[in-house]
Amino acid sequence: MVRSADELVPLSELERLDELQPGCFSAATIHLPDGGVVALTNPLNQSVARRDSDLAHELAHLILKHEPSQVNRIGDLTFFDCDPEQEEEANWLAGCLLLPRPLLLIAARQGLTAEQVAEENAVSIQMARFRLNASGVYFQVKRGSRQTQAR
Repeated sequence: MVRSADELVPLSELERLDELQPGCFSAATIHLPDGGVVALTNPLNQSVARRDSDLAHELAHLILKHEPSQVNRIGDLTFFDCDPEQEEEANWLAGCLLLPRPLLLIAARQGLTAEQVAEENAVSIQMARFRLNASGVYFQVKRGSRQTQAR
């Protein structure tokens, strides 16, 4: 289930948290006693692309079976966090979930730019650029066309 955090806490508390540490809360996953899971998103200043990326990140934590490893406090607010390695794993998998490599390979073969990939797939330009570069599809397509020309 996905909920906006302001359904659970007053928007003023989220604003206060953002004042204490800007950008520290994008989304979080809560495990309920009955085994259910709720993903919370921060309603402050988020585009749909950012919200979806945050949700993909939280889903990645679930898929990878990450457990919270530390308790953090900001002011009088307490929250759990995963270690940096788990955060990196979740970031990587989130990008793969949003823009799988086969999709990127097709886009590269069509000569699409990061901006076009972002628009066609409702992700941020930063996410599209990251995945296009990290996946190596541009290099693969360029190498493939050089090999075809050499024949």
